[in-house]
Amino acid sequence: QRIMKRLQEKHIPFSEMKSASDIRRWNNGEIPVALIHPASAGHGLNLQQGGSCLVWFGLTWSLELYSQTNARLYRQGQQSQTVIIQHIITKGTIDEHIVKALQEKDKTQTALMDTLNRGRMLPEARGVQRSDLTAVAVKAEVKGALSCGRAVEF
Repeated sequence: QRIMKRLQEKHIPFSEMKSASDIRRWNNGEIPVALIHPASAGHGLNLQQGGSCLVWFGLTWSLELYSQTNARLYRQGQQSQTVIIQHIITKGTIDEHIVKALQEKDKTQTALMDTLNRGRMLPEARGVQRSDLTAVAVKAEVKGALSCGRAVEF
């Protein structure tokens, strides 16, 4: 609500992205500022034609929602050569912890996927069909990628 009030005071046109019409208007360049919640923007929306800047005014703990929301702009068909993902974080707030947690989750996930893609599994898992695996511990080359020795579910 504070964001909308401030945009109105500054006479900056905006729209909350709540309908197919809003998305069409955004992609046609009719809306310079779109307000969207990551839970509703995370999957299935194509927003890359309408803009190239995303500003996070509050963060989600979910790496999936965070990544998928960013991917609404940074994807094939993006008209701009540069996509900007900006975070507004106030010192001493929970958002400082959330952004660090998201960075760590991303590092862990990237290391895990890189390791799986290279096939560097524990010896016990070698030769086992992937469909037969219920849980396999993965050796990751990045420190901390496998926290507490937990297994990864397939």
